[in-house]
Order: sequence, then C-alpha cells, then structure tokens
Amino acid sequence: MKLNQTRFFAYPHPLFFLVCSVLLIAASLVAPSASAQLVHNLTIGNAKALAMANAVTADPPGIDSIHYNPAGLARITGRQFQFKLLAGYYGLEETYGDRRLDRIVTTGDSPGIAASYEAIAGEAYPDDPVENTSAFTDTPMLMLPGSGLTEVDTLLVPLVGIAIVDLDYGIVYATSIYSPQALGYQRDDNNSSRWQGQEFGLTRITYFAPSIGFKVSDTLSFGASLNISWQGLGLMTKIRAPEFSFAFLNSFTDNLHDMGLPDSAVTSFSPYANIAELRVELEDAFSVGYNLGVLWEPTPWFAVGFLYQSETSSDLKGDYKMTYGDEWLGTTQSQLLQLANPVIAALNGGYPLHAIQTEEGKATAELIKPQHVAIGTSLRVFPNWKVNIDLKWIDYSQWESLDIRFENSIDFLTLSDLVYRLMGTPDEERHATPSSVSFPQEYKSVVSWAFGVEYDYSDNLTLRCGYEPRKGIIPDRTASPLTPLPDADLYSAGFQYVLDGYSTVQFGLGYLEATANLPAGTSKASNSLEPGRIIYNPYNYLDLETKISAYIVSLSYDTKF
Repeated sequence: MKLNQTRFFAYPHPLFFLVCSVLLIAASLVAPSASAQLVHNLTIGNAKALAMANAVTADPPGIDSIHYNPAGLARITGRQFQFKLLAGYYGLEETYGDRRLDRIVTTGDSPGIAASYEAIAGEAYPDDPVENTSAFTDTPMLMLPGSGLTEVDTLLVPLVGIAIVDLDYGIVYATSIYSPQALGYQRDDNNSSRWQGQEFGLTRITYFAPSIGFKVSDTLSFGASLNISWQGLGLMTKIRAPEFSFAFLNSFTDNLHDMGLPDSAVTSFSPYANIAELRVELEDAFSVGYNLGVLWEPTPWFAVGFLYQSETSSDLKGDYKMTYGDEWLGTTQSQLLQLANPVIAALNGGYPLHAIQTEEGKATAELIKPQHVAIGTSLRVFPNWKVNIDLKWIDYSQWESLDIRFENSIDFLTLSDLVYRLMGTPDEERHATPSSVSFPQEYKSVVSWAFGVEYDYSDNLTLRCGYEPRKGIIPDRTASPLTPLPDADLYSAGFQYVLDGYSTVQFGLGYLEATANLPAGTSKASNSLEPGRIIYNPYNYLDLETKISAYIVSLSYDTKF
C-alpha cells in the first residue's frame, strides 16, 4: 500500500535520514579489517532477504525474522504459514601455474636456501603433474544427518515455518526450519585439486527455533529466538607430500639403497605419489544458540534494527579412516623404518608406526559458529521507493584453525611430527601430533555492509534488488582449495506479488562471484616456499588462482490460516 503523501512529508525529509545513515555506515567502514565472509546468510532460503542482498535488519522478512531480526515477528498479524524452495548452483575452478623453483626462502632467522631439489637432494626434482593444469567442479555434496557425505544431483531444498499470535498478550510465537550453513563439493579422481579436498561438506540445519516477538510500544519491538541445530562436517581428501623435507628423507633412503641394502630394507616414495586417502565424518545433533533483536519504527517510512546472534560451539564426534597408497605402505613396512620404530616412539612420546594399509577409529573436533552483530536502517525515500542499508560484524577470529583429534595415532602424522622435531620447527608452526592434525585458517573478524532497494510497482507487485561486497574471511597466507573463501560480490534481484488478502508469493535470485590469485609462496596452507610445511602444503612452488561462481534461487509462499 502506498503511503499518504501528506503524512510522508510531515516529518523531516527522508533524504536527510538517508544521508545520515550513509555517513554513519561509511565512517564505520573506515575501521581496520573491513571485510565479510562468503557463505553467511546465503542458504536461509528467504526470497526477500536474498533479493535485498541481506539488507533486512531494519526490515525483517516475516517468519524468517527468526534469523534476521526476531523483533520483526511483532509485525505478524494472525496465524501465518510459510513454505520455501531453495535451489543453488556452485562452480569451483582452480588454475595451477608454473613451479617457482628459482625462489629463495628463509625459515625464521636461518639464511636463505635455494628452493630446489638439487640444493637438498643433489638431483633433479621430478616434474609436478599438477603444474600448468586447471581443475573444475560443479558437483554438489552435502553432509547430511544419517547419511554423512552425500552427493546430490540438484541442490533443491524445501523449508517451512509457522507463526501464531497470542491476542491476549500481543506476543507472536514462531518456529522455522532453515540452514545457516550449507557448503559442499565433490571433485573427481583426476581433479588436480583433489589433494586438498576431494569431497567436502559443512552443514548446519536448524530444525527447531522457538521464537517470540512483541511490541513494548507503538514504535518499539523486541524479539528473541533459540536455535537448536544439527551440525555436520565431512571431508575426504587425497594426501601427497611434495615438501622438500620428505624429499630429503626419500633421497636418504635412496643413498642407503646404493650402499647395498636390499629393497626389502629400504623403499621410498616419489614426492607426487598418493600417500593416502583420509575420510572424516563428524556431527553434533544438539548445537544451541540464540538470537536477540530490536526494531524501532518512529515513523511509517523510517526504521532502525539491531540483531545479535550468539556464538555457538559444536562438539563434533564421528569416524575417520586413513587408507595408504602402496608406495607409502612399502616405506613404513621397510626393514629400516621397522628397526627405527623404537627410536621414533621414544622421540614422540610412545607412538610407533603401525605400518598397515588402513587406520580407522573415532575422531572429535570443535567447530565454532561466531557471534554476529548487525545494525540497519530502512528508509522510504519516496512514496514508492525504499532503501535498506546494513552494517555487520562477525567475530570469525575465534576460529583460528580446524583441529581434528583421533583416538589412535596415524602413521602419516607420526612421521610428520618426526620431521617437525628433526627440523626444529617452532611449536606454533607444528600442525600435527601422532594423534591430531590442525588445518590453520587464521580467520579474521570482519565488518561488511549490504545495500537493498525496493520499488512498489503497483499495489500487488513489489520489485527488489541488492548488492553486497563480501571480502574473504581467510587471509591469503592460509588460503587453499580446501576452504575457498576469497573476496566475493553478491548481486541480487527479485519480486513480491500479493495474490489476495491472505497469500503472497516471493522470488529471489542471487549471483555471487569470487576470485583469488595466490602466487607461489603466498599461502602456508597450500603453496608455501618454506621447508618444513608438512601439514599441509600439497602445491608448494606452484602459482594458484581460484574462481567461484554461484547462483542462488529462492521461492516462497506465505499465507494466513
């Protein structure tokens, strides 16, 4: 419904509030580390929020106010039901360039060394089969309750929500099923990026969200929601070790062989051999957090919203399985390493090599979903035009690494720990013990903004569009194909059509594009030039570029009953 023209201009002109809002948010964006994460808010499935590029803190979208600002529930009148369909497409591409063996590297205060196999092992380093190749996947995979890592043909998910008004107390009660996190992919057996995530799935499903919203005055509303969720993490990756520390050990065993020791005593593996395949599937069926919201609407054409989402910690439990390739197995079963087993165990606190094809058991990890604060304004600058602006802060710095603990020792980690010790690697740079592994991420807390526009074309049809720049939460020094979260831009559009006095159809379409350029030596988690990066540096000395393209579609039907 269009606003009354006389009342619209009875207050200071809305352009005054728009200028003030823009200046306030622009001033805030000058703060250091102004950036945002890739996947946040993209999988909720709300058509209005998607079409407005998530700039809805001061203009909460019906039942999904549970997530975006629970105070918005107070706007609901009568009983309401929502049905949504969320669909998506995700394409991930990596390009690997030349090996940079000419680089000079240093470790701490040590002098620079020529980063080449010749300098370490005295022979030519073999060609890397990944050099000058490209990799692409658009095969979706999800971590699902009861199924684990599951390939899906199409990302098409139905979601529902319901709200009921208590007329005696003026309180709106609501709950909804939605997914705050859903990211996953599968790479084929020939994909060059399989060494850093062949299958990956990170899913959070909020299956029960008891929520309330109520007005404390004609202009001020409060709301709160409790979100009870299932959290799942699945990973299958091939493992290789082109790192020069292992190359040195390889050369050492070759020299022993030249001295006359038989093949049964000394075997070695090539630096590009498939050492192993690691599969981990972890879950927590009861991960709890909460949202708090405030909505102030002093006039019909101006509103301010505030949202706080709590940090949640998921204690993930599940299974792991490490399956070794023949070359690595031959090395661990060699007479030389079997004779050295007591020494290896003495150095690392009592963990000898098992020298078997498959190691499996239970695993645990802690997964942090960080706290999130958002403030937004919604301003109807003209009778038919509305502008929304949001400012958001997310505390991702609480999640510095992904740490997985295994109930038993793992041979690859045992030897990695040995290499760390022999090289004198500082404790903070040791990312493995015989029974644990750490994938350093060094996530950073981020500040971002979002901008949305709404145009009332008619009494029934409303058009929407939005833009949200989203910088990566992982710095270049820890970026990798495992968790590709570079800078991104979200462009969106959509509409709302009122069918009658009871029912509404809404549609949202978003396109996200993200790119990253990581020259050799940029990331210690994928292509470092420094020796000793055992966990995990599978593309050392290679230039790396990544590109992500994603389409998100949401269609919803809201009706009163």
